[in-house]
Amino acid sequence: MKILAFVDLHEDYEYAEELEKKAQQVDLIVCAGDVTVFGDNIAQAFKFLDGLGKKVLIVHGNHESETMMKKYCDESKNVLFIHKTFYETDNLVVFGYGGGGFSQIDDSFSLVEKLFVNCIQRKKCSVFVTHAPPYKTKLDEKYKGVHVGSKTLREFIKKYQPTVAISGHIHETFKATDKIGKTVLVNPGPRGAIIHL
Repeated sequence: MKILAFVDLHEDYEYAEELEKKAQQVDLIVCAGDVTVFGDNIAQAFKFLDGLGKKVLIVHGNHESETMMKKYCDESKNVLFIHKTFYETDNLVVFGYGGGGFSQIDDSFSLVEKLFVNCIQRKKCSVFVTHAPPYKTKLDEKYKGVHVGSKTLREFIKKYQPTVAISGHIHETFKATDKIGKTVLVNPGPRGAIIHL
């Protein structure tokens, strides 16, 4: 299976044509949030997402509220909100946890952790989609030696080892990849990256 992942589009449609071309090559699309700038023009963003012509799994970033994103997903033809829930096929499960920013500890994550553990154990291949990156990786280095990612997400990934973890938020690390144990970490940026599973 091939997934197109992207994040932090922020209404910058100079990447639209490139994303549209990549979308034709994949089975599924994943967006790790921040398609808008503070929620502005969200209807236009969803028109673009629907126009990609494939199932799009999305979480909200720090520029969209959970309520706003859910409303537009409910009205969408192709876009599915996976914050605190999951989407699965025969061999793959994709689960999401959106929002966040520079908070390193997220106590509310414990409310969905067990569900996500069950997802990982149930399928051969698992993809964890978050807006915030895991702590102390190549994906969360805001400045040289300054890590601003989530310690909560890092501990979850380290313990349960999903196949791939997709995140964004830190624009300085677009296209960065790393690993925590066997889990491949990816910040696909707004241009997107095709991930082979």
